[in-house]
Amino acid sequence: MNVLLIIDPTISGLAWVFAISLFVILLDIFFDTKILTVAALLAVSIYFSLLFEISIKWKISISIICWLGTTAAYYLLADRFLVPAVRKIFTKGISETNATGDVGLYRIIDGKRFVYWNGDLWGINSHDEENFEDGQSVEIISSENGKFDIKQK
Repeated sequence: MNVLLIIDPTISGLAWVFAISLFVILLDIFFDTKILTVAALLAVSIYFSLLFEISIKWKISISIICWLGTTAAYYLLADRFLVPAVRKIFTKGISETNATGDVGLYRIIDGKRFVYWNGDLWGINSHDEENFEDGQSVEIISSENGKFDIKQK
């Protein structure tokens, strides 16, 4: 038994690590941090390399190669297919690009400023805060990365 191992790696253990990592990746799609996905893919790569009875140098090499490969593949596939599909399913097909030109409701909640549009609260880019009041109608002039630029209506 290897001293560096906390648990003895097996194929069934890899399946558990894979399942937990998929759950973490799905969480990351909603919170959009990217760090959770990178950590989950690294965990799977390290666990995969532990399945082999080889020297530690080879285990590290296999971990790095698998991690870089899975991370590249994930971001190629996720940005093109997975994230748009999840957003379409859970946001009823409405994206922030559809908001340009629409009217929203300016909201201040716990000191944070939002625009209420299409049944959801959306973040806003920095603006002249003293010219806006809670509950005021505003026009959405542009959107980028889930945040709106607004002006008074």
